[in-house]
Amino acid sequence: MSLYKKFKTDKKAEVEGIELDFGDGVVFKVARAGKSNPAFAEASRKRLKPWLFAIKTNTMSDEQANLVMVKVFADSVILGWEGVKDEAGKELKFTHENVVKILTDLPDLFEDIKEYAEDKDSFNADTHGGVADTLGNS
Repeated sequence: MSLYKKFKTDKKAEVEGIELDFGDGVVFKVARAGKSNPAFAEASRKRLKPWLFAIKTNTMSDEQANLVMVKVFADSVILGWEGVKDEAGKELKFTHENVVKILTDLPDLFEDIKEYAEDKDSFNADTHGGVADTLGNS
């Protein structure tokens, strides 16, 4: 297999996002969580800057570290959604606050989205839609 075929990513998809289909009409539009997405790099710098000393001295709690990463994703990775409802079944409008709420309320959802957003294969130039198309449909 060619290295280009294996490692070349769709630069436009990394910034503009791919759709992660969780089934039942729930779709998240997700950009790449990595250096190739300038918005992610900037949000990471901005959100982590106040915590640099705590990170360096290993005094940042796991809960705070997770919240910072959730906010980075809300700022720069999760670009939109369809069909997302609250626990009572009411449609949730796509807002920064609602993204933070759903990702903190549902940490396994955050882990799934994070896994796909960080994975180069999700944004492969030849198959960037393939992984997303099957998510939640197995």
